[in-house]
Amino acid sequence: ACCTLRSDSLNAFMEGERVKAILFTRKKETPGLWIRLAEALGEEVAFGEVKDDEASLLSRFHIDENSLPQIVVVCPKQPEKETVVTYEGPSDFEHILEFLSTSVHGGKRALELRRRVDAQGAEIGSLRAELQEAREALKAAQAEVARLRVAQMGQIEAAKKQLEAELEESRVREDKLVHELQEAKKKLESEGGELRRERESLVLQIKNLEQIQAAVVLLLNSENIDDFFSSKFRPLKAILFTTKSEIPPLWKQLAEAQQQTTSFGVVKHVETELMSSFRLQEQDLPRICVYREGRERGVIYDGEVKLEALISFLQDAFEGGDTMIAMRQEVHAATRRIEELTAELKEARRSLEEAAANEKECASCEGLRALMTEARSRAEALRKLLEGEEKSP
Repeated sequence: ACCTLRSDSLNAFMEGERVKAILFTRKKETPGLWIRLAEALGEEVAFGEVKDDEASLLSRFHIDENSLPQIVVVCPKQPEKETVVTYEGPSDFEHILEFLSTSVHGGKRALELRRRVDAQGAEIGSLRAELQEAREALKAAQAEVARLRVAQMGQIEAAKKQLEAELEESRVREDKLVHELQEAKKKLESEGGELRRERESLVLQIKNLEQIQAAVVLLLNSENIDDFFSSKFRPLKAILFTTKSEIPPLWKQLAEAQQQTTSFGVVKHVETELMSSFRLQEQDLPRICVYREGRERGVIYDGEVKLEALISFLQDAFEGGDTMIAMRQEVHAATRRIEELTAELKEARRSLEEAAANEKECASCEGLRALMTEARSRAEALRKLLEGEEKSP
């Protein structure tokens, strides 16, 4: 039989010579395994049961509540003291039965040996577990070594492929850089050629400007016409378009008189390209044009081709600008109209005089016609008279 132990019943349970087996448990009911053991060894072993709420009993046998369930065997008192042994084996019927039987028949010495055997068995089991762990660790290490070797091989292969890719990329980049270098070289050569041409153009432009500033009258062509107009040395530009091979003396005199305010140029009719740019033909010449701002706003001079008239026109253009030029053009137009009307009046007077003379001539002709008619009448009468005389005997 198995009895439930409490603080007040423990001493009575501990009396007697039998071995005591005590189960410390959390269960409210007695486990079936403990009942079977009590039935098997009930005559030799006293079976007791302590619940987890018996704190004083747990403390007496140094049992931690968190370590339950546990089995404790108490051997009868020897000459010295009683022996308390805690069971640490498997929780099955056969092992516990063997442990209790050893406690009954072997006593304290057997329990000590049993405990040592169990301890050694536990140690052997621990060593076996450690050996198994070591074997597993060795296998894991071998597998890791193999994996590392494979990984290293893979890394080496990957590194090789990466190096090959980088080498190919470097080659492509090198080819690209060589191509870019060649293109840059061509571009620099092209830009160098353009700079040389630009320098030559600037040198020519400077030379033309120096000639424009130094010359009183400049012979214009396709190469220096733009520089002539772009020069700011003199605000006015006067150009004579002519068919003459030499510069007219009047144009030279005008240039010397107005060289402070006006740049003078001459375009000969043989400069066909330049003539075409001004929309002029040889039959339109001679022509004088004055420019204030570029070649697009030229004013055709249509006044008298005399030194004083030209000087006056240029002075008005310089001092009065476009307004004065327009007024001067209106005066020139009015003067030409007066001259035309005067010529027409002279022609009309001449026509009237001719008409009067013709009228007098016409009056004389009428008298002659009358005389001729009278003569014809007399001739006809004479003819008839002659015919009548011929017919008479």
